[in-house]
Amino acid sequence: MADSKKRYPRTEDTQTVYLQNVITNPNIEVGAYTMYNDFYNDPAG
Repeated sequence: MADSKKRYPRTEDTQTVYLQNVITNPNIEVGAYTMYNDFYNDPAG
């Protein structure tokens, strides 16, 4: 099973993140395995 505690779910792929581990606003809720991909920039940055 995938580790939802990691920021980047795929090795060497810094374009895809688990949203729960990068969103800091307490008013936004997402599931543990919700992913986001940005083809041009690091979405965690």
